[in-house]
Amino acid sequence: MEDSASTFATLQLLVDSLGSYVLPTLTAVIVTRAYSHQHSDIAIMSSILASSSSCATGSVISGVAAGYLTSIGVQYMLYTCMRYSIPATMTNVILGGGLGSLTSIILHLLQLPTLLAWVTATLRSVLVAGTNFPGAGFLIGIVFCYGSKVGWYHALFLPLILMEMEIGGASVLGAVDECTLVMVSAGICAGNLSLPHTKEASRDFSKRGLCINLSCGDFIEAAYPSMERSNIINTFGYIASGFSTELLYCDYARNGQPRAPVTSSAYLPLPMSIWLSGDQWKRTALACAMAFGISYLGCLLGNSVTRLSSGTGRNIPELTDKKNKGD
Repeated sequence: MEDSASTFATLQLLVDSLGSYVLPTLTAVIVTRAYSHQHSDIAIMSSILASSSSCATGSVISGVAAGYLTSIGVQYMLYTCMRYSIPATMTNVILGGGLGSLTSIILHLLQLPTLLAWVTATLRSVLVAGTNFPGAGFLIGIVFCYGSKVGWYHALFLPLILMEMEIGGASVLGAVDECTLVMVSAGICAGNLSLPHTKEASRDFSKRGLCINLSCGDFIEAAYPSMERSNIINTFGYIASGFSTELLYCDYARNGQPRAPVTSSAYLPLPMSIWLSGDQWKRTALACAMAFGISYLGCLLGNSVTRLSSGTGRNIPELTDKKNKGD
């Protein structure tokens, strides 16, 4: 019994450490490398020190700010050292130690990590609190589906998901991501496997899309060609996104207590995404099944219409030619 309690305490300490120290430091390093890749080694050392003020709050956004400021400071400080002929060893000390420490002190004096941690905490509270009027989840699902096609996912949705998950928990928008994008794409791929839009159409691409979406929670792009080709498939994709998200957001009362929206994450095998929802896993499973089923039926209907239309289009010229020959 004591061993189990000790093991649990150790695991909890590890999770807390990951949330408070590893994630802010990791984001600082990634951002620094992205903006200062030509000075990667010394910049990484500096960014680790710069993120130390962010670790106190566990704010991922603060880690991003530390990494960005470090990348700018490395370039200017290196130029200054070269201009005044400062030796290489001293330059490394200034860049690796001095710049990182100075950045961390500035962030601490400005109370920026605390402010950004409050921003992300407020964001999580708003998302977890859910919505107070029917149809809001449906609208969010449609916006999510549309935004993935026009470049909003990496510019807006994914950063919001990462900010929501910065303390190591699952995400409300992660559950929306799983239903509106991953499961809708999987349903369309399954529909293409069951009934391709032409008899000659290859099933390999759809088979790969279905497998990757269900096993890795990724490759939503596999559905885009079908959605662009058929208005019916595209419409059913939006409907599937809307209804599944509405189910995730619906705030039914249980024993007089309202239930918050479901949290989960994409980029995982489907069973694990459902498991992440904890005691609300049934809602996640039902929402995923709804997104998959509606998009699957829409793909079957769209492909059926396409095949009938193309078949009619081939027969008309043949009938015309026969009439002309008969005349």
